[in-house]
Amino acid sequence: MTVDVVTTEIVRNLLLSAAEDMLAVLCRSAFQPLIYENGDAAAALLDRNCDVLGQSSGLPLFLGSLDQAVREAPRIRGGPGWLREGDIALLNDPYIQGAHLTDVTMFAPLYLEGELAGYVAVRADVTDIGGRDPGGGTATTEVYQEGIRLGPTRIATADGPVGAILDILRRNSRSADLLIGDLNAMIAACRTGRQRMAEIVRRFGLPVIEACRDRIFRQSEEADRAAVGAIPDGVYEGRGFLDNDGVDLERPVPVAIRIIVAGERMAIDLTESPDATRGPVNCGRAQTVAAMRVACKMLLAPDRPFDGGCFRNIAIPARPGSMHDAQEPAPCAWYSPLSGC
Repeated sequence: MTVDVVTTEIVRNLLLSAAEDMLAVLCRSAFQPLIYENGDAAAALLDRNCDVLGQSSGLPLFLGSLDQAVREAPRIRGGPGWLREGDIALLNDPYIQGAHLTDVTMFAPLYLEGELAGYVAVRADVTDIGGRDPGGGTATTEVYQEGIRLGPTRIATADGPVGAILDILRRNSRSADLLIGDLNAMIAACRTGRQRMAEIVRRFGLPVIEACRDRIFRQSEEADRAAVGAIPDGVYEGRGFLDNDGVDLERPVPVAIRIIVAGERMAIDLTESPDATRGPVNCGRAQTVAAMRVACKMLLAPDRPFDGGCFRNIAIPARPGSMHDAQEPAPCAWYSPLSGC
């Protein structure tokens, strides 16, 4: 199916608007200022392949990591059928979503006439989710010290929130009322996104939406290829240091990056960075990818919104077990200095 440019632009902007609606609901309903004042959150609509159709403004470091988390979660639970119509799931495992435990990812499938049409997703920093120090701490040495770690877990159904899961989280947070309030705000944001996405799909039909998606993705990919193609071929290397990892205070932490440009393709190679540190400046691969995507977006194609067509010509290899691809039980509570390097 082919679609004209006018329909494509209407669909593109409706999807972006729906993502912004989700973020507005989240921020206006949240209980603590890290979300409603700082905007430490993001929202997105995804297709049934978990590629981003439209993502809201919000915390830049969440750019392009929501799709990775939502794609991985059904695989862990046995496939897309794990979630039924009306269900909402959450997770905060840093080795799945990349970020620290206080960043919670929540997502919901959209079913229309029994067929999976896509997903909606939000992420927000909920301040405290247990652990030895408030907010996860900056001197932890293993993930078990940082709070409750949840894999993909059903947090709500068509009948409402799952009280047993909320009760577990409430009992393990120093800011229990704020935490539950923020989780309910995220649930509301997912329900809003699901409603908005359903309205868009019903208005145009799923085949038209997917045809518009393909055209939008193709435009984004072509823009990225043109931007990389304008860079002279070659190998570009850089090295820097973090002052320390938060635990071994006298030992600087090296950070190495190697960028290979060949025609319209680029590889951002992080495999020379060291093993995961004893302190919590490590991050999961998904957040490493997100951080590199932020840099690429700002430098190469800042005028286009992010979608699933972006970064298809950019590879980001990282070594499992390194600080850029942390594995259990590496601590990740203070990942932001590393992902900002």
